[in-house]
Amino acid sequence: GGVLINQAIHTLDLMGYLTGEIEAVRARMDNFSLDGIIDVEDACMAHIYFKNGHEGIFYATNGYKENSAPFLEIVFENGIARYMENSLWINGHIEAEDVPAAVGKAYWGSGHEKLLRRYYDEGLYFSPADAANTMRAVFAMYESAEDKGRMVRLLYK
Repeated sequence: GGVLINQAIHTLDLMGYLTGEIEAVRARMDNFSLDGIIDVEDACMAHIYFKNGHEGIFYATNGYKENSAPFLEIVFENGIARYMENSLWINGHIEAEDVPAAVGKAYWGSGHEKLLRRYYDEGLYFSPADAANTMRAVFAMYESAEDKGRMVRLLYK
């Protein structure tokens, strides 16, 4: 898998979780800086249309030369929320910070460890239905990119 399904899926999932269900996408993908090294995309960009009428821009690459942490920004009428550097910033002030993982890259945060602890300690977990919107968006992004960025609507029952 390329950058979308392997690395950026977590950021796309968070984007959908925070802003609502994704209705349609227009996407482009290519292998720019890792051509000849990997056989899949190293960059993905998309325009995302949400069911609530909002729109978003998504960009991901694993061809960047540094270990760059995810960055997510939501602009509201009266403020800006940003997730960066393992912290949630609201209007320029840190509101919440994550603890770096005991192993792995610092920008991984402690999310995986917390999810596992939540499952074993409390029996709580995310179901396949919780991941459905993100997976529909991923499949639609691949379809759109194959068709030169044509808008693809996500299929819902």
